[in-house]
Amino acid sequence: MNDFPKRQLLINYLLGLCTPGEEREVEHWLDKEPGNSALLQKVANETGCNGSFTKAEKKEIKDEFLSELNSNKGSDSQKSKRVSVRIPNAGSIMTGRWLKVAAVVLLVLTAGGAGFYYHNSLPNDEQAEVVFKTRALSAGQKATLRFGDGSVIELNSESILHYPSRFNADKREVYLEGEAFFSVERDTTRPFIIHAGGTATQVLGTSFNIRAYEEEGKVQVAVVEGQVAVAEEKAEKRTGQKAIHITKNEWVTYHSDEQIIEKGRGDIWEMVAWKDDVLVFKDQSLSRIAKRLERWYNIDIRLADESLANRRMSATFEDNSLEQVLKVIALSLDISYRKDAETVNFYKEK
Repeated sequence: MNDFPKRQLLINYLLGLCTPGEEREVEHWLDKEPGNSALLQKVANETGCNGSFTKAEKKEIKDEFLSELNSNKGSDSQKSKRVSVRIPNAGSIMTGRWLKVAAVVLLVLTAGGAGFYYHNSLPNDEQAEVVFKTRALSAGQKATLRFGDGSVIELNSESILHYPSRFNADKREVYLEGEAFFSVERDTTRPFIIHAGGTATQVLGTSFNIRAYEEEGKVQVAVVEGQVAVAEEKAEKRTGQKAIHITKNEWVTYHSDEQIIEKGRGDIWEMVAWKDDVLVFKDQSLSRIAKRLERWYNIDIRLADESLANRRMSATFEDNSLEQVLKVIALSLDISYRKDAETVNFYKEK
């Protein structure tokens, strides 16, 4: 890794400038030998990219890099060594830390930028096929994904998100199985489209929740801010049905078995509270509550008597342990429970 091209690749990796393939190459190299991590740290110390930059600062560096490359389209970037770079948030006086960053960005632009420019400035029809990535979560897990356009997706437990290594020039498109909260950065030239459970939700920029667990047989979209358009994927071709538009505090529910979409308006807190680590149950059956708890706490819940499934309750839990939640449910529904390792059994006292 001491030869220049490899060293440059490490610098790009530290600055977040690598392509997905280059990221995999570096991470594979790091996993091969324990000493490789030390070499990466040495490069980080020498260049000033020692991990003290925030994600926002790294994004600004990358944006400056891409902006500079785009501004040089049509020029001979390999021969031209004159580069002007605005250092993010540096103000009129550049600290030693940002001087190092400036040097690194200039190094990338002049020495390592040609290859990156070649791969990212080609017309869409000439670019290599976009590779889709997958993020899959188990029960009890949550994750936040941040994209280069500024959009953020918060993924709930037992959910899967398929997304491209880079968004197309004319649209941003992902595929969801499960539940996620979307905070989409506005871009009027590139709509954001989410495919989930036979529906397509299209937005320009807003925040909303989509719940599309396959076993529930429905898709629910609830809007916190802005406006979205929801449509059955094939409805327009089959029946001429147009998309349904919803705004703040509105939701739509698509029932896959009946292929109909219902629209509602009101309090959507129950639908989106999960992203703030709050469990909200409003007049819900124990069977549905049990499924939510299984995902939330990564446990298995069994009902000893089928009659328990339809017992209903309302409750809100915030930062409560599993044991506290189980006690509240048992008291509210006048039932008992027994917890054994990762299994909870609800039953009626005889």
